[in-house]
Amino acid sequence: MASPTSASSAMSRLGLSRPMALMLFTVFLDLLGIGLIFPIGPFYASAFGASAFDVGLLFTMFSVAQFLTIPILGALSDRYGRRPVLLIGIAGEVVGYIVFGVATSLTMLYLSRLIAGASSGNIGAAQAYIADISTPRERTHSFGLLGAAVSVGFLFGPALGGFLGAYDLRLPAYAAAVLVAINWITVFVWLPEALSVELRSTRPLTAGLNPFGVLAGLLRRPLLRAPLTATFLCNFAFSGYLTSFALFTSARFGWGPQQVAIVLIIQSIMSIAIQTLGVRYLSTLLPDTSILVLGIGANLLGFLVIAFAPDPLILYIVSAPLQATGSALWRPSLSSLITKLVSGNEQGLANGGSQASSALATIIGPMGAGVLFEQVGTTAPFLAGAGLFALAALTIALAVRIQSGLRRSRIDVAPAIRSR
Repeated sequence: MASPTSASSAMSRLGLSRPMALMLFTVFLDLLGIGLIFPIGPFYASAFGASAFDVGLLFTMFSVAQFLTIPILGALSDRYGRRPVLLIGIAGEVVGYIVFGVATSLTMLYLSRLIAGASSGNIGAAQAYIADISTPRERTHSFGLLGAAVSVGFLFGPALGGFLGAYDLRLPAYAAAVLVAINWITVFVWLPEALSVELRSTRPLTAGLNPFGVLAGLLRRPLLRAPLTATFLCNFAFSGYLTSFALFTSARFGWGPQQVAIVLIIQSIMSIAIQTLGVRYLSTLLPDTSILVLGIGANLLGFLVIAFAPDPLILYIVSAPLQATGSALWRPSLSSLITKLVSGNEQGLANGGSQASSALATIIGPMGAGVLFEQVGTTAPFLAGAGLFALAALTIALAVRIQSGLRRSRIDVAPAIRSR
């Protein structure tokens, strides 16, 4: 059993404070719970007579509910603190998983996903918490660790959900409820508040009720325009990849679920390593914008490799490393960059807006990729995705050239912004 001293030493090597470690544990448990439902959702819905469209709608409703609540919960966290919003969101997720487990109809399944999706909108508050407790120079590394916690949760969640679902399709939902309940207790007992009273926002809450209005308001700020546009474009392309990869490999190489799973596992493990160690090193050498463009470039190349791969082995040894490197770099650098472009009492608003942009792309992206795959060709989603990544890189490169604030992304530029 590890001693407190050895645990503290490990935290120190990773650059973790106690609140940061607790926040990462909170996010890990949260995503582990979400991942538990992924492999059994379609089969559970089918037991109630769901069609393929109904199954798709089940997952879409989660994303739609999340999109609608992310800005609201982010604005609430700016006004009342991060901790209350996290506790309310986690409690809502527990309710959503219980409803999923006891469901007796497809309507109850839809209700459960709406509750869980709306509650998981507290991810904006979680990101704002990370921004609150880390200095600008630490922030890219901190968001890399947050991404690693998300990746670990998604790596083990579906595996555990599939194992439990083999015994009873309701078990993963109950297990998720228990894990998230433990998460709530952890936050309630040990997680301190990160936003001091003097930094809390006094903006009217009605300003955060419309996610489109929040995004429009943030896009009116010149320094945020390029990062938020890149957030949408990158997530649109990457969500299309996740939707189309299995279909493409089945049509091109005759792959089944096992081969696809192996590639995704390789990708996840590499992504965790890069987010934990690589991002920390790069963030001491390069500004967020440079790390961001490197990541986008890696994903662009990865998409082209998939589209033109002559042999399936290429997907294991070239595509998977490129995809892992790309998403491991652009996700934390984008999140870090956005937090440095707003003041301390707007972190929830800005992170909520960023996550809303991501959620909107995740809703639309899979549908766009599906249409391209069916109507244009099997490689079309990846060629289009490469084009979107190229557009995102061009957007950031041009913005950096024009706007000096983005070139100084390794320091806190919020005071300069407030003076403009």
